[in-house]
Amino acid sequence: MIRRWSLALALSLGLGGCTIPASPESALRPDDCMKATSINAMAAAIAACNAVIRAYPHHALPFRDRALLWSLNGDERRACQDLRHSLALAERRPAENGNQRLRSDLRISLRACQGSERQP
Repeated sequence: MIRRWSLALALSLGLGGCTIPASPESALRPDDCMKATSINAMAAAIAACNAVIRAYPHHALPFRDRALLWSLNGDERRACQDLRHSLALAERRPAENGNQRLRSDLRISLRACQGSERQP
């Protein structure tokens, strides 16, 4: 029984059972990740972050997450505000349990943020 199953699996794999042929019409593109995102979904995601922030106003993570959403929504000013606030909150906590990594990531994001704020 196991040999028969193994043989059937080997034959199906050998005949291309695990590969999907790529065609120009169905090939994935680098920008396909956000293709299904709509303005309504973004507004709902920001609203969800707002609720988490109200529940956890002293935690850096929800501010960082909302900053990403603001940025994806094209609002760099709000994104930068949330990044600054997130870093300020992260710096108040001990550098343990991933907090040091969070601080580092926020500082890197803020560098890019500062560059975008200089532009008109």
